[in-house]
Amino acid sequence: MAQRKKDELHEKLVNVFDSQEAFNGLLSLLEKSIQAMIELEFDKYIGAERYERSTSRLSMRNGYRTRNKPFLTGLGEVDIRIPKVRKGNYYPHVLERYQRVDRALISVIQEAYINGVSTRKMEKVFSRIGITGLDKSSVSRYIQPIRDEVEKWRSRCLSGRYVYTWLDGIQSKVRRDKAVFSTSILIAKALRFDGHREVLGFYVGNKESYHNWKTFLQDLKFRGLEMSSLWIRDDHDGLSSGFE
Repeated sequence: MAQRKKDELHEKLVNVFDSQEAFNGLLSLLEKSIQAMIELEFDKYIGAERYERSTSRLSMRNGYRTRNKPFLTGLGEVDIRIPKVRKGNYYPHVLERYQRVDRALISVIQEAYINGVSTRKMEKVFSRIGITGLDKSSVSRYIQPIRDEVEKWRSRCLSGRYVYTWLDGIQSKVRRDKAVFSTSILIAKALRFDGHREVLGFYVGNKESYHNWKTFLQDLKFRGLEMSSLWIRDDHDGLSSGFE
């Protein structure tokens, strides 16, 4: 039953990101997130951050070791490095308790592609496996590589010319300041001339308005979108106006 749920989650996310290539990027971010959780837990374990001089330090770092086999997540296998201490043994509680946060962490990483990485949400994931009382600057520093990876994907240069480009808006609910609001996620997907599908980007707005579609399309053009042999879209007023 558990394996079937993982297969269903894998299939759902592949469909959302529309290509195995984009899904592999999602899996890579998940790997980086788990590694960041391990690093934060290890800092607390030895009582000091990397290169920090601290009177509360209990031990010293001594490199890393790799697991004998990849770590299995809801999306697939990832390679994890486990920090070593100079004296004694250490094994991350993160890996022992990971099933408690698997879906929550995947959800946060998936959302990161659209809204960026939220320190607050990552803190909630950490707390679910017992990592609490974290300094916000420490959390922010360890998830910075994840932010960088997401931003690199969101601002990457596009191929220029595509066979077809599909535009649509997805309606969703978001929680902000203890209230729930309706929002629109604008999405652009395309088929490249090499036969591979690609998610060109996302844009989050309060609705499918002319302004939001215009901003989104101008960003795609700025990133290199030059031509599409076929545009696939509905007849929504905001999209129609923004497309002109």
